[in-house]
Amino acid sequence: MSNELFSRRNIAELALEGAVVVISILIAFALDAWWNDRQLQQETAEDLAIVQFELSENIRLIRVTTDIIDQVLAANNVRASYCRLRHDSGAQLECTSILVACEIFVVRSIDV
Repeated sequence: MSNELFSRRNIAELALEGAVVVISILIAFALDAWWNDRQLQQETAEDLAIVQFELSENIRLIRVTTDIIDQVLAANNVRASYCRLRHDSGAQLECTSILVACEIFVVRSIDV
């Protein structure tokens, strides 16, 4: 009878040890999942900050470019009005070369 009791005690101890091992493994999996999620959140935050910086930089470049284009178009309109007032062929050639120079300036400004 003491052998039987001793066996039951061993089985109970083994069951307890097994439960502790299983619980430990589950805790390890939970910690690993939590750590991976935390790292993913940090990487996502960094990626979002980079995207936000790129978007704000793109907006700034668009504003600079549109300002330059507006200035060139305004100058071009003034020059075109001046060219309309002059009717001789030499003046027309001069006006055309100025308009081409304005267009080249716009293209170079956009590349910046």
